[in-house]
Amino acid sequence: MNKAEERLRKLNECFLDFGSDPIVNVNKLVALCGELMEADCALYNRLDKGMLCSWGQWNVPLDYKPVDKPEGHICYDVITLKRDDVVFIPNLLESRYAQTDPGVQQYKLKTYIGKAVRLGNENCGSLCVVYQKDFIPSVDDRKLISAIASAIGVEEKRRQAEENLRQAEEKYRSLMESTEDSIYVVGIQHICLFMNKQYLSKLGLSEGAFLGRTYSEFHSPEETKEFTEMADSVFKTGKSLQHEHRDNKDGRYYLWTLSPIRNGNGAIEAVTVISKDITYLKRIEEELRLFSAAVEAAPDGVQITDLSGKIIYSNKAVQKIYGFFPEELYGRHVNEMNVDPEFARKVIIPYIRDAGEWSGELAVKHKEGGSFTIWLTCALVKNDAGQPIAILGIIRDLTRAKEMEQELRRIHKLESVGVLAGGIAHDFNNLLTGILGSIDLSKMHVDKESRTYRRLEEAERATMRAAELTQQLLTFSRGGAPIKRAASVVEIIKESARFALSGSNVKCVYQFADNLWSVEVDEGQMHQVFHNLVINADQAMPEGGIITVNANNAVLGVGGPLQAGKYIMIVIEDQGTGISEEHIQKIFDPYFTTKEKGRGLGLAVVYSIIKNHGGHITVRSKVGVGTTFTLYLPATEKPSSEEKASKEEPIVGGGRILLMDDEKVVRDIAGEILKVTGYEVEFAKDGQEAIELYRKAEKSTRPFDVVIMDLTVPGGMGGKEAIKTLREINPSVKAVVSSGYANDPIMANFRDYGFDAVIPKPYSGGDLSRIVHKVLGRAIFKGD
Repeated sequence: MNKAEERLRKLNECFLDFGSDPIVNVNKLVALCGELMEADCALYNRLDKGMLCSWGQWNVPLDYKPVDKPEGHICYDVITLKRDDVVFIPNLLESRYAQTDPGVQQYKLKTYIGKAVRLGNENCGSLCVVYQKDFIPSVDDRKLISAIASAIGVEEKRRQAEENLRQAEEKYRSLMESTEDSIYVVGIQHICLFMNKQYLSKLGLSEGAFLGRTYSEFHSPEETKEFTEMADSVFKTGKSLQHEHRDNKDGRYYLWTLSPIRNGNGAIEAVTVISKDITYLKRIEEELRLFSAAVEAAPDGVQITDLSGKIIYSNKAVQKIYGFFPEELYGRHVNEMNVDPEFARKVIIPYIRDAGEWSGELAVKHKEGGSFTIWLTCALVKNDAGQPIAILGIIRDLTRAKEMEQELRRIHKLESVGVLAGGIAHDFNNLLTGILGSIDLSKMHVDKESRTYRRLEEAERATMRAAELTQQLLTFSRGGAPIKRAASVVEIIKESARFALSGSNVKCVYQFADNLWSVEVDEGQMHQVFHNLVINADQAMPEGGIITVNANNAVLGVGGPLQAGKYIMIVIEDQGTGISEEHIQKIFDPYFTTKEKGRGLGLAVVYSIIKNHGGHITVRSKVGVGTTFTLYLPATEKPSSEEKASKEEPIVGGGRILLMDDEKVVRDIAGEILKVTGYEVEFAKDGQEAIELYRKAEKSTRPFDVVIMDLTVPGGMGGKEAIKTLREINPSVKAVVSSGYANDPIMANFRDYGFDAVIPKPYSGGDLSRIVHKVLGRAIFKGD
C-alpha cells in the first residue's frame, strides 16, 4: 500500500469514528492531520467572540496558550486574507511573524502550512501544521490538508446548524408544548431534534431520550420508510406536505403535516411534523365509504322500501336478480315482483311491523318472464328516536347460491387434502419417527416373549399404518415420485389384503405363477394400491364372497399403452355388485364415488401410483356379476429383498455420526438409537450448523463416518443445500437424506443430488441402523 492509499484509509477510518459532538470530531481531524503530515504540532484556530481560540489541538506544548488576541498571529492572517489556497510560509524565524506571532520565537518554529476553514461564504478558522525544521509540502500534502480543512468546515456547518436549531427549539417550545397534537422535529439524516410532551407520552419516552437518535429507532421499518420518503421530499423541494398515516400499533389514524425549517440563509435545516389524531373523522368517512361500496358490491340484492312497500333504493345486484335497472325499480311496489302478492301483503309486511324482521323463501318474477326462488331477509329500519322509517330487504338467488355452495365444498375438499398432504404430513411423519424410535428403544429392554413386547409390536404396526395413510393422501395430492426398491409383489399383495379384510366375511384366493419376477416399487405406495382395490372389492360384496388375485409374468410387445418389455400382470376379480357403464369411465377421477360415505380418493390414488411406477391399470365390470381390475407393473432383474425394515432388529455398529434435523424429538430419539447401537453422535439443527461441525471434524483426527440430514428445514438451510458444501469439503462424504416429505423428487433420485442413501420418515430403529450399516459398508448405497 503506497503513502497516498494509506492516508486515504486512515482518513476514512477517522470519518467512520465520528461521533455526535462536532468539537470532538474536529480534534480527531486535527490529530490525523498532524500525524499524516509528520508535523511537530497541529492546530485548528478559530475566531470566537473577538479572540483566536484553539478549538482543535494536537501535540501542543504544556505551556501553550489556547486563547489569545488574534492580531499578529499567522492563522489570523490566513483567516482574514480570505485566501482559498494552502498557505506555506518557510523560514519563520526570519519572517515578520517572528515578531508578531508569539509561538514562532517561543517554540523555534521554522515552517508553517495552513488552510482556511470556511463556514458558509466566510472564513471562520484556520487548520495548520507547524515544524521546528525546514519542510516543503508536496502536492499530496497540500491536497491532504485541504481535504481535512473541508471536513472541519462540514463539522462547523453541523455545529452551527445544531446551534441554530437549538435556538429555534427554545423559541417555539412553548407553542409546541401547548397543543394537543404531537409535534416533532427531525434534522438531516432524520435525526430527532425535538419532541413535544404529547409525542413523548405516545412513545413512552422521557424528555431528552430522543436526542441524537434517528426516527427509525422509535418506529417500525414500514413507518420509517413511509416517513423518510416524505421528509426527504420536504428537504429536497422545500414544499410542505400532508399525509394520512395509520399507526399499526394502536390502529389510529393521524394527519401528518410536514413543513421545512430554514436557517437565516434560507437553507432547509430540519423538518417539523405535526401529527393530528383524525381517527374519529377517518372512521366516519371510512364507514360511509365502506357502507356504500359494500352495498353496491354485495353479491346479494339490497333493497330499501318505505313502510308501504314502495322501493326507494336498489343496489346493482338487484338488477342482476330481477333483470331491472335500479331506476326502473324506484317507486314500484315490491308486490309487482312477487308471484303471490297477497302473501307479501297479508303475511310478510305485517310480520315485519310486529316482529321487526322476517326471512324465508319467496317465489318472484323476472323481467324477461318466468319465476324463480329467492331467500328474502327483511328488517325494520328505525331512526334515532326508535321510530320505523323504512324496510331493508336482502335478496339472494337460491339457485346460484346452491351452485356456489357445491363448488365451495369441492374446493374445500381439495384444500383440506392439500393442507394434510403438504404441511401436516411432514410434521406427522416427524412425530411418527419419534414414536417408532421410542418403541424400538423400549423393545430393546423388554423380553421378546413378554406381553409388553407383543403390545409394542402392535403399536409399531399401527404406527406404520398411520404412516401409510399419510402417504396415501400425500401421493394423490402431490403425485410424488416413488422411492423404489426391488420387492416381491406376492408379499405386498398378501399383507395388504390381510389388513384390508380384517374382520370381513370376504375371503381372498391367490393364484401366483411359479418363479414370479420381482418388481422395483415403492412398497408403501404399493400397499396403498392393493389395500384400496381389495377394500373396494370387499365393499362391493356386503353379503360376503370371494376375491381372486392372479399374478403372472408377461412380456408385452410394441403398440400398446406401455413400452415393450417384461411386466408382472396382476388381476383382481370380485363377485360384487359391479359398476354401471355410466360410472366406469369416471372411477379414476378424484372425488368421484358411488358410496354414501366414500371420499372418492381411493381409485384416484391407485391410478396415480401405478402411472408413477411406469405401469398401467384397466377395469371391466358388469352390473350384478362383478368387477375385474388388471394391473401391469414393470419387472426387474434385481433380486427382491424380503426383509421388513420396520420389524428389523437394530444392527450394532460403530463410528461417528453427524445427525442434522430441525425437530428435537427426531434428534433425541434417532440419536439415542444410534448411541445404543454403538455409534458416537453429534447433532445439528440445520444445514449451516452441520457444515460447521463437519468442517471442524475434518480438520481434526476424528472425522464423521456418516452424515444424516433432514431434506428441508423451515426457515433455514436443509440437507439439499448443505450436501453441496459437504461434497466440496470432502468429495467422499457418506451422506443419507431423510424427510417427512417422502414424495419429494429428491427422495426418489437421491443419488442425483449427492446422497448415498435415503431413509423416509417415519423410520424405525431397524431402518436407521440398517441404512447406516450399509452406507458404512460401501460408499454408495444401491438401494437393492
